[in-house]
Amino acid sequence: MSKPTGKLMSNNDNTAFERLRNQMPREAMSESDAKQEDLTPNWSPRLPEERIAKNFEEIKPPLSNVEAMFEAQRCFYCEYDVPCMRGCPTQIDIPRFIKQISEGEPIEAAKTILNANIFGAVCARVCPVEKLCESLCICNTIHEKPIPIGKLQRFATDSLMRSGELPFKREEPTGKRVAIVGSGPAGVAAAFELARRGHDVVIFEKDKLAGGLDRYGIAEYKIGDRFVQEEMNFLLQIGGVEIKTEREPINENSLAMLREDYDAVMLAVGLGMTRRLDVKGEDIPWSMDALSFIRRVKTQPLHTIPVGNKVIVIGAGNTAIDAATQAKRLGAESVIIAYRRGRENVKCTDHEYDISVADGCQWVWNASPVEVIPGEDGRVKAVKFRNNKAKENGEEEFFELPCDHFVKATGQVPYEWLTKVEGLKLYPNGTVRVDPMTWQTSVKGLFAAGDCVKNAKEVVNAVYEGKRAALSIDGMLTHPAGHTL
Repeated sequence: MSKPTGKLMSNNDNTAFERLRNQMPREAMSESDAKQEDLTPNWSPRLPEERIAKNFEEIKPPLSNVEAMFEAQRCFYCEYDVPCMRGCPTQIDIPRFIKQISEGEPIEAAKTILNANIFGAVCARVCPVEKLCESLCICNTIHEKPIPIGKLQRFATDSLMRSGELPFKREEPTGKRVAIVGSGPAGVAAAFELARRGHDVVIFEKDKLAGGLDRYGIAEYKIGDRFVQEEMNFLLQIGGVEIKTEREPINENSLAMLREDYDAVMLAVGLGMTRRLDVKGEDIPWSMDALSFIRRVKTQPLHTIPVGNKVIVIGAGNTAIDAATQAKRLGAESVIIAYRRGRENVKCTDHEYDISVADGCQWVWNASPVEVIPGEDGRVKAVKFRNNKAKENGEEEFFELPCDHFVKATGQVPYEWLTKVEGLKLYPNGTVRVDPMTWQTSVKGLFAAGDCVKNAKEVVNAVYEGKRAALSIDGMLTHPAGHTL
C-alpha cells in the first residue's frame, strides 16, 4: 500500500461550492480596501530594500544546542500539580518534553509536543508565553527568570521538522467524509486529527493559499510565509486531507449543500470585516484597517508596500501592535498608537507593548477619533480626537494630530450570513454557539471552532478547539449510537 499524501488543490470540482459558483458573488471588498488598491502612483520606499529586509528579520532567534541544554537543565520537571501546564490551553506535557531535551532527545520532545498540539512549531513562535505557561513557571517564585518554554518548544519542533519525518501514521480509511470551511489553525488542526483517524477531509479556503491567520494576520517578523508553508507541507504528510483554495466564500446556501454532501461539516471561518468607527472621513484614501495593511506586508515584497510618513493606529491589541511596528520598520518617521482608555486597560501583552516602544512607536491615551480629515488631494491629512479624560469630567475637549496614513485595529465582527442559517444559535455578540463538550452547534452534524466561536483568542486556543471538535466528530462518525447530540 503506497503512502498517502495530502493534497493542496484549487482545481474545478463537482462539490457543493462548485455547483453554486455562478450564483454566488465574490466576497465584497470593504470600501476602504477598494480605495487603497492604488494608494499613490508616485510612492517610493522610505528605506533602502536591504534595510527593510533587516528590519523584518525574525525577532525571536532560535536557541543553540548549548543554550537549549542549559535552559532545559534549569527546569525542576515538576510531577504534581504542574503550574506551567495549567497555562497551556492544549495541555502539552511541558516538564516531560523539557526533560527529553535535557537528555539529548529533541525529536522525542517534539513528539510529546505534537501529540498534544499539532501546531506546536508555530505556537512556539507566536504564543504569548509571558501570560500563559511561562507566567506560571515555578522559577518565578524563587526570584529567577522563568524557563523559556516557548524557545525550548521551538528547539524541539524545529529539530523534528528538519528530519522531515511526521511521527504519526494514518489509520485505515473509514469511508467517512468531512468538510471544513477555513484553513486557519482551527481548521487544519481539526483536519489533521480527523485524517489521522482515517476520515477523508476536504478544506475549503477562499484565499489563494492555505494558512488563515498564521499566513495573513501575524507580523512578518514573528512568523514568515516560508515557515507557514513548510509547516503545512509537513503536516499534510498524514494524507487524507485535500485543500481547495480560491473557493467562493461560504454563505447559508452553500453551507446547506455541504451538509448534504458530507457526513459532517465544521466551520472554522474566523471573523469578518473590521469593526467600523463610523466617523467622518473613515473611508478616504490612506485610511485602512490593520488586517488589510498586515496582509500587504505578508503577501507583497516588503520594499513595495506603501506606508505613510506620519502613521496613526487606532487600538491597543496585538493586531494594533503588529500594524504599528511594521509601519515603523517599513520606514514611517512617526507612528502613534491611539487608545480610548489608559495604559492599564490595553489588550496587548506587556511583551508586545515593549516591542512597540522599542521600535519607536508613541502612545496617546484616552483618545477617541471623531474625524479623519482630508487634505486638498483628498488623502488623509490629520485626525481629530476627543479627550476622553476631559469627557469624564463633563468637559468637551478635542485635538488634532497630523497624519498621512490612518490604520484602525478595532476588532472584527462575525459574518452576517450566520444569522441566516436555519436553526443555528448564536451568542449575543454574533459568534456561533456550541456545546462546550462537543463543539457541535445547535444544527445536527455541524460543528464550529476558532474565532467564529470564541471571538479572537490566541492561535493556541484555536488549535485546541479544532482538535476537540475533531475528536467529537470522530466519535459521531464511528460510534453514532453513543454520541451525545
